[in-house]
Amino acid sequence: MNIFYNDLMKLKHENRKRLEEIKNPNQRTIRDIMEYMRYSGICPFELAVIQKDLVGMAEQAQQDGTTVEEKLGISLKEFCDSVIRDGRRQTLWERFAHVMVFMFPTILLFFGYIFILEGRGWQDKVPFIHIIIILFAAGISFLYAALRAKITFCRNRLINLVVVFIPTFLVIAGYLLPFGLMRDSKVIKALASVGVPVSFQTAFLVLALLYALLLLQESVHWNRISRKYDWK
Repeated sequence: MNIFYNDLMKLKHENRKRLEEIKNPNQRTIRDIMEYMRYSGICPFELAVIQKDLVGMAEQAQQDGTTVEEKLGISLKEFCDSVIRDGRRQTLWERFAHVMVFMFPTILLFFGYIFILEGRGWQDKVPFIHIIIILFAAGISFLYAALRAKITFCRNRLINLVVVFIPTFLVIAGYLLPFGLMRDSKVIKALASVGVPVSFQTAFLVLALLYALLLLQESVHWNRISRKYDWK
């Protein structure tokens, strides 16, 4: 039994398998709807139940030779906004955990990536500036994902290009400025000289352990929340 495999993951997996059997444009429509609502603040389990209902609608629409949008009777954005308005909101903890589950792998990836580029050993102390850059890059990555979700139904190419370009530029700048263009500045030198009093190995293992504990807590939480919904 996988202790990290909870009811929310099970429902998402079932939705994904059923969605793969749906042909375009209905499949793309459901993906767009879910992308738009992913960072809307709706309870993730409720969002998965909504997706299950939409897949069922798409299956029926496929049999009838029509589309999901025609079945809904309103524009996709109008439908999403009404669901967001009436849906169960995430609790503060659910919102925090949702962000952390997204950001932890990014933090671990950047953590290892930057340390390898610097050519440091496992027992070396972690420079404080690395922590700043890692948190900055992880935050920008989350911001990018949230912005992309919000412009799902936007067909303006300029807006789409800006949303793609700006976060990418900020992440690159966040790495290049401290380690390249501003390497000799007093501020960067001061931050680089400050070392967090733990080794890279310890910091990485602690982060990995916290991530595992967060996933375990998420499993317990969603297994409890799932009892409030008729989803099986």
